[in-house]
Amino acid sequence: MRRLAIARAGEQNDVGGGPIAGTAERMTHKTGAPARFTVLSPPLSKSLSPLSEPGALFSRAPAHHRSHTERIYFMRPAHFALLLLLITENAKAPDPSRSSHLPAHASIAIVGAGPSGLSAATRLLELGYHDVTIFEASQRVGGRVHPVPFEDGYLQLGAEFINGHKNPIYDMAESLGLLERVQEDYDMIDTAHFETGDCPLDETHIERFYGFADPLKEKYRVLASPMGGNRTDSVRSLFEADYPKFIEEQQLAPKRHIYDALASLHESYFEGEWAANWDDLSIRNFYQWDNLDEGPQTREHVMNRHGYKAILKHITSKIPRPLIRYNSRVTLVDYSDKGVTLTLQSGEKTRKFDAVIVTVPLGHLKRFSKTMFKPKLPSYKQEAIDKLGFGALGKIWLVYDQPFWNDQIHSFITLPVDGCSKNPLHTGKIWLVYDQPFWNDQIHSFITLPVDGCSKNPLPTDSLYKTFESLNWNKNVLLGWLSGEGPYTVDAMNDQEVKTSVTSLFRRMFQNSSIPEPKDVKRAKWTKNPLFGGAYSYITVEAANAGIDYSHMAEPIFVDGKPTVLFAGEATHNRIFQCVIGAWLSGRREANRIHGSYDHNDN
Repeated sequence: MRRLAIARAGEQNDVGGGPIAGTAERMTHKTGAPARFTVLSPPLSKSLSPLSEPGALFSRAPAHHRSHTERIYFMRPAHFALLLLLITENAKAPDPSRSSHLPAHASIAIVGAGPSGLSAATRLLELGYHDVTIFEASQRVGGRVHPVPFEDGYLQLGAEFINGHKNPIYDMAESLGLLERVQEDYDMIDTAHFETGDCPLDETHIERFYGFADPLKEKYRVLASPMGGNRTDSVRSLFEADYPKFIEEQQLAPKRHIYDALASLHESYFEGEWAANWDDLSIRNFYQWDNLDEGPQTREHVMNRHGYKAILKHITSKIPRPLIRYNSRVTLVDYSDKGVTLTLQSGEKTRKFDAVIVTVPLGHLKRFSKTMFKPKLPSYKQEAIDKLGFGALGKIWLVYDQPFWNDQIHSFITLPVDGCSKNPLHTGKIWLVYDQPFWNDQIHSFITLPVDGCSKNPLPTDSLYKTFESLNWNKNVLLGWLSGEGPYTVDAMNDQEVKTSVTSLFRRMFQNSSIPEPKDVKRAKWTKNPLFGGAYSYITVEAANAGIDYSHMAEPIFVDGKPTVLFAGEATHNRIFQCVIGAWLSGRREANRIHGSYDHNDN
């Protein structure tokens, strides 16, 4: 799963994923005259590498400035030297001999100390900016990267994996000795042990279903491409057209209840992968998202017990501690009078800054953007915030004294099947802590699959829990993944309710009434935290139909010809949204945008 994972575009392209020069209408020469440049013809624009498009210095005009068939690119003259610098110096720190030309006096505020905020800060420091302040609302850095200590390691309450090897975070993890193993997108399901209660599940059922389901993502990706007609359908609408045909063609009506359960599992996988309800998830996501690795399959690198904790420590070692102000939630960004002044939740008003990079999650903007900026955001920006989606993925850790599962099984799936369980319940990640495992310690993961009629006394929460896997560095801990409505429902439950509901499910699915309750539950409750409001962003059907994508989120607000209010974060990267990679690269993109807006002598 592509959980806020990291990939590298190559440092010379690490500012990609959103417009950097802005539209030509907003660019001015020093004389004040508008500068309008179309520097790439459409044929030439197609020759840009994927890493350059939309590119660091070339920017596609947002949808509100172009027709559906137009592709216009602009280049700011002041950026030409920066382009050469990025190519020849691989976006490293500038030559010290040029330091006298850098605007070290410029003051830059950064709102948020997640990956994009930390990335922007480190890049600005590399470029010679010294007056940089990060305002972090919480008491920690990382944002949705949230490792917490547990015994001799860290539970990753947020981002967990590294997607692919072509990225700077993979390089960090490798150099720090964090990498442990590699898994593919469907490994958790392909290698899982299914628990279906009283209902037997034949391996041929699984193979036949996934023989049908596996190719659908690529089919839908093609439909969303220009070749397929740029379709914007929801995933559910297409699946519900394809699935009955599969049942009919394969003459599976007598076993329909089993395949319906597998279809529900497939739905939960997609809703977890994209943090979106199938009804709202546009197939445009499949076409637009790109992890920069070869091939359609996503390879996820699993880290050891330290994981992102070690990576955050490595990154923050490059930022002087006084530059980060903790417990400093920004409630107002005032750019009404040359420069930017911030108001904090405490009532404090900051000094004036030359520019601000806003890196808060889209979920936070959805709730507060209409009161957070003065003047109000441009209408196209507010529309993008309103129409793009921000969904939830949940994780729960269940801690036991010892495993109740076979320790040769890495994951298991609880699969309710109609006719095999009565009155099933509909219930992120949850970590359950047990004194010892009740599962076979040869099992790494398992799937609890309640089949209607196959399990007694089902609970409404049964369908909330699907896939569980044992923690790779602590066999007494199960990690459960929640998708769809699961994160919202479980986040509203107290720990005892979680323990009761999951234990009831396990006892029925494993047909073992002696399975104990976990002794502890670990989780983050992302949907309940106003600083986040969920997990990550996605393209809704409404946004796709309106021609809205992440370039609208990345567009800065210009004041007197200079980018003054800038935006970074995973929801501002047009290709690697949802991921730490998008967040990381977007922060560097905005730092470079600020740097490019100054008139350097060597330009």
